[in-house]
Amino acid sequence: MKLSTVYSTQPSKFSAVAWSNNLEKSLKYFKDLGYEGIELAVRDPEKLDLQNLRNVLNKLSLPVAAIGTGQVFVDEGLSFSDPSTKQKAIERFKKHIVLGCELKCPVIIGCIRGKEVHKENFVNCLKVVGPYAKEKGVTLLIEPLNRYETSYLNKVSETIELVKELGEPFKVLLDTFHMNIEEPDLIETFKNAKEYIGHVHVADSNRLAPGSGHIDFASVINYLKEINYKGFISAEVMPFPSQKEAAEASYNYMKSLIKTN
Repeated sequence: MKLSTVYSTQPSKFSAVAWSNNLEKSLKYFKDLGYEGIELAVRDPEKLDLQNLRNVLNKLSLPVAAIGTGQVFVDEGLSFSDPSTKQKAIERFKKHIVLGCELKCPVIIGCIRGKEVHKENFVNCLKVVGPYAKEKGVTLLIEPLNRYETSYLNKVSETIELVKELGEPFKVLLDTFHMNIEEPDLIETFKNAKEYIGHVHVADSNRLAPGSGHIDFASVINYLKEINYKGFISAEVMPFPSQKEAAEASYNYMKSLIKTN
């Protein structure tokens, strides 16, 4: 398993990401800490300087763990559930898929489904973007979110059922912060999701760096080792007391568990 952290390519209202106006300096800092990849939170792929991004990633030998799309809803209000914005959301998300193809990484479906989810609209949108992603060779990661952030797909079990129904290229993203709110037993939930895990987010029960709350991350790491999980574990945490300190604390804590468990 490999450690990554979440970096936003643009300023955002969503606070559980790092951001600065110096891409190379920021990514080099994460690389020097020891992170083996970077998860990019991207609001609008068309506003990215893709060539510069590629150059920086290549220079640092830093792969992209995944592309987050939540800012499309959080910052612009576009969602797969709202009839008035779903077409714009689909078109924007297709650009994220193209970016995922370019950067050889999966794309996340989280907040973009909306807060008050219209299930039929949402699933119909997935049936549009799914085949497009499959054609491009891009995995789509559906992330269960807690009940305070969305009305649909709060639990991992219902997300698995949807992934079974849709088939490729969908997988499940497991986020310990959301799971701590919605699931009675984290490890049993990981076990039940074994065949469908495409990516993992870590944040403690207070959404701060792992080790700041009461989640048993040692058991999480032990289980991921048991199933020989080879994917990324991304720290998606609130940047307190600072972005750098949060990133450093997350890396040091998770790396120590990986080494000792």
